Formats: sequence, structure tokens, C-alpha cells
Amino acid sequence: MMSFKVTEYVDERLVEIEKLKSETFNWLKNVTKTVDELTKEEEIEILEKKMIYYSASGALEELSRLKKKLDE
Repeated sequence: MMSFKVTEYVDERLVEIEKLKSETFNWLKNVTKTVDELTKEEEIEILEKKMIYYSASGALEELSRLKKKLDE
């Protein structure tokens, strides 16, 4: 029973984090200003989005590995 709940949780988080990663990637992809044109606030926002993207990528990798172990 416990294993089922963990697997279900991992599956849900994979979907949520993949969505977050995809949305963040699309946001970053649509930045049209050059570095010289950015305000300090815009630079900070881009850096925050990059951190979210890379954190989501790492989380997806770890959750995928966990899912493989749970499915064995």
C-alpha cells in the first residue's frame, strides 16, 4: 500500500514539474531583448526563471530514477 502511494506521488510530481519546466522554457524562449537592452529587474527575472528551469530539470532526472526503482 505504501509503495503505491509513493509511486502515485512520484507520477503526479513528474507531471507537475514537467509542466513547470515546459512553461519556464517557453517563457525564456520568448525573451526578445538583448542583454544590453534589459533592465536590472528583467535580468533578475531571467536569472530566476533559469534557476527554476535548471532546478526542474534536476528534479525530473531524480524523480525519473526513483520511478524506475519503484517500478522494478
